Amino acid sequence: WDTRDGGDGHRAVRGVAIGIGAIMLAVSVSSLLRATVVEAGPASIAGVAVAFVVLAGSGRLLADRPVAADVVAAGLVTVAAPLVAGDATWGGVALLVAATGWLGLAVTTHPLLRWVSALVAGAGNAVLLADAGVTVVEAYTVVPAALLTAAGVWWLHDDPRVPTRTALAPGLVLGLLPSLVRLTDDPRVLPRAIALAVVAAGLGVIGARLRWQAPTIAAVVAAIGVAVTQLTIVAAEIPRWVTFATIGALLVWIAATYERQQTRARHLGAAIGRLR
Repeated sequence: WDTRDGGDGHRAVRGVAIGIGAIMLAVSVSSLLRATVVEAGPASIAGVAVAFVVLAGSGRLLADRPVAADVVAAGLVTVAAPLVAGDATWGGVALLVAATGWLGLAVTTHPLLRWVSALVAGAGNAVLLADAGVTVVEAYTVVPAALLTAAGVWWLHDDPRVPTRTALAPGLVLGLLPSLVRLTDDPRVLPRAIALAVVAAGLGVIGARLRWQAPTIAAVVAAIGVAVTQLTIVAAEIPRWVTFATIGALLVWIAATYERQQTRARHLGAAIGRLR
């Protein structure tokens, strides 16, 4: 290693030293608080906060050092904090505090860590909900989906060359797919169907206004999913011969207008392809 004049080896040593120091400070603060009759949960949260403040602050002061040491140290603190928090509630809160710390690291060191922040926040949210006995699937998916989408928008703002399907797909898929699957399993849950229809309409407006491909495709998929699941309810309530007659008429219409529909599909595909 070249340790002269801030060489790569020197920066690596500083990065490792800061990472180890942050972990030691976190352990020391947590142990000190527990020794003064503070519960394990608040003590672990304080340790997490101290560790991430040290890492984010050093990232701001020493911007040229390797990010790997910060990631390893932050990862160890994130995994350890909920394990020593004492119960699930404090463990979930510790993960939410860690998610805030990861966001700080994303600002001060490397923007890609925003994705880690979103995932850790989602994990903390899931732990808290599970501890409270919540069983509605959207309660577990909405928060991480919103955070992943926000991280994607941040990425789009930082780099105009990134396509929206790359930046926004994780959040949109997490937000819509579990709900569509649950709606398919039980299409008579009207609040879920209405919520998905409203979200689809909103995504369609956003996609058309901003000329973004990802929300446009997500809106189409969600709208089709809601329509199909609701049609299954209608089909179950009407005589079978009416269903077959309707499907037959639809197939005849498609066959008679095939070329025209094919041209429209190509134009629609080209229009979507021109979106960001």
